[in-house]
Amino acid sequence: MRSGILLTLLLLAVVPLWAQTDSQSNDEEEATTNSSIMIAPPPVSGQAYPAEVGAERRSNYVDGGLTVGGGYLRNLYVGGATGVADEGSLSIRPDISLDEATSRQHLRMKYSPSFNFYEPASSLNATDQSFDANYLFHPMPHVTISADNNFQKASVLYNSSSFTGRVSPSPPPLIAGAVPVLAHWTGNTVQAVLNWQYARSAMTGVSGSLAMMRFSNPSDVTGLFNSDSRGGSGFWALQLSERQYVGTVYQFFDILARPSNPQTETQTHTFYAFYTRYLTRRFSASVSAGPQHYRVNQSSGQLVQAWSPAVMASLGWQSPHTSLSISYDRTVTGGGGLLGAYHEYGANASARWQMTRTWTASLIGGYASNKSVFSGVPATSPFFNTDGHMASGGLSVQHWLTEHIALEGEYDRIHQSYGSIPAIAKAPDSDRATVSVAWRFTQLLGR
Repeated sequence: MRSGILLTLLLLAVVPLWAQTDSQSNDEEEATTNSSIMIAPPPVSGQAYPAEVGAERRSNYVDGGLTVGGGYLRNLYVGGATGVADEGSLSIRPDISLDEATSRQHLRMKYSPSFNFYEPASSLNATDQSFDANYLFHPMPHVTISADNNFQKASVLYNSSSFTGRVSPSPPPLIAGAVPVLAHWTGNTVQAVLNWQYARSAMTGVSGSLAMMRFSNPSDVTGLFNSDSRGGSGFWALQLSERQYVGTVYQFFDILARPSNPQTETQTHTFYAFYTRYLTRRFSASVSAGPQHYRVNQSSGQLVQAWSPAVMASLGWQSPHTSLSISYDRTVTGGGGLLGAYHEYGANASARWQMTRTWTASLIGGYASNKSVFSGVPATSPFFNTDGHMASGGLSVQHWLTEHIALEGEYDRIHQSYGSIPAIAKAPDSDRATVSVAWRFTQLLGR
């Protein structure tokens, strides 16, 4: 918790020193029509694909509102003597957003707490927190500096970043797919990127990141552990034509799982080449592949190191009324609650469609399969080789009754298979259905 707050304050401290022009999608449109300006292709941009549609794509505004929703959650592991139960829920979610852009900078921030109430198990009542900030700055026409922060204090997995509808074309800093539906945890990720176009068709850049995950009540999540990650990367990109990019990347991650004993440290060094093609100004496809070296060291003395192939692929498409993004990765990573290092196979998809002026539908899905690199090696901890997988998905429909009031219905489902983690094994499948009403306001800046 303390580390997450410190990282958030650090980002806020450096934001006034930097700045950005337009959003990534606007940069892409300008760059692909102006051959003298390159952009960082999706594999090295450090940005998630845009998910907004229609009037949601705007800048220079203050936006806020209040959402009140009721729902039903099925098959939850609530711990103690109660074990597995079904719960009715009520959530109250205020939020406030700021988007401010000038000719050289663009700042976006959003803060949203969530007050969650349950029946009959009122002891599960909790308050969640979410804060996101994104900042881009063009100190010169061919230099871009960006910083991102994502902070979460969550009690329900449905409220976490797994269900934001954002798909990243970059590999995850921590492993995905091993968190109980009901668990108090805090996570924070900070990333900074510097890109420089030093020639008409050539670009280079560097980035650094920090990530952490903390469980507030370890006794409620036996088999899961706190973790930290730090990493950096450097890339070189060449623009072959107006809409084709190739490049090379070196990436390093140092991931530490933090139980009392034993601890494990995972270090990965990845070298890969990438290719990106913009089929249109807002439709791109990317593929990356190369060798990855990993070294996993346990405090008890166990050590595994080897080479493994790393593969990533992604697609992003944004039209005036439709947004679609898909990603796939095969890599070695760790942390995220699990002990040790794992071969991860992951896929994520997000789609949003503005059907009419007042109706919008969203669909999200994700899958992650994790297989320990220590498979076949005797383990000193019963949680060391925790192979498993997670599949999740959600569908929502939103209807605007007036300019400021909207109704939304949503259905989500999670399936996890981790036999040695009691908080997951006792309730591997969970569903949630909710209906909510939202009041929104938007104030354009400068008016």
